[in-house]
Amino acid sequence: MEYNNHATLEVLHEQGTDCTVASLDWPTIAHVAAHFADIETLHILSTFQLELDNIECVDRDGLSIPEIIDKRVRESLGDDNAFVEAFSQFLCSVGNKSDNEEIFHHAMEEVATN
Repeated sequence: MEYNNHATLEVLHEQGTDCTVASLDWPTIAHVAAHFADIETLHILSTFQLELDNIECVDRDGLSIPEIIDKRVRESLGDDNAFVEAFSQFLCSVGNKSDNEEIFHHAMEEVATN
């Protein structure tokens, strides 16, 4: 996902790759997407019907997803509104394994205000 290889993402998903695995650097696929995804990658990820455990956790730099989005938008030279909209749509597509929808709703609101 870091390189926005759309064809590879589609093939991996078709093959049943687990996109919910985490690492210390990137605790969720949403964190990786916040750092690197382009709009097309976000649209593809939105079709995966992902379920994540904890969207509030922070990455290796101590940043939450809304903080990553804010940083990326501040440093961006491109169309920030289109990216934020695509990311918001991606978050809307993500299910929550813990059934705490309030956490996801709060994260989506924070992203939308950036």
